Amino acid sequence: ASGQIPLRASSRASEATTAMPAAPQQPFTPPAALLAPVRLNMAVLRRSGMINPEIKTSVISNEFRNVKRKILLSARDKKSRELVNNLVMVTSTLPEEGKTFTSMNLALSLAAERDVQILLVDCDLHRPSVGKFFENAKVPGLAELLTTPTLRVDEVVRNCESVPNLNVIFAGK
Repeated sequence: ASGQIPLRASSRASEATTAMPAAPQQPFTPPAALLAPVRLNMAVLRRSGMINPEIKTSVISNEFRNVKRKILLSARDKKSRELVNNLVMVTSTLPEEGKTFTSMNLALSLAAERDVQILLVDCDLHRPSVGKFFENAKVPGLAELLTTPTLRVDEVVRNCESVPNLNVIFAGK
């Protein structure tokens, strides 16, 4: 599943990531408590070899911590230290190349940072896969957002109770 992970600094600090320059934006604010939050399905994470947020040191978390550090370093302007790059997109041309594995682990690793808000978007409408790592993930998402003119982004963003700095837009129904 191709995933986009926009990184936005919270109002307390400005850490984020890289990929494309972005115009200065307001900090990402998770939606109000209108929408039911989701929780990580820890059993599925363990079976899939993903980062477990409850375990701080593991081989996989150390590997993604190294990747995260490089992304965070290049997210800031060298002179002003302002956030200038805040989007990471994970994609490939073939199925089964590890897009979901990479997107989920990178999102979990980045969301462990203090003062960084992560928005993980499952853009694979044909074979959505991010939702399997969450409980209660069968909710409106990107598909509905793209096909319902009156629907707003904040009506499909779900906060993750298990990792408060992680927000998700699932592929949808």
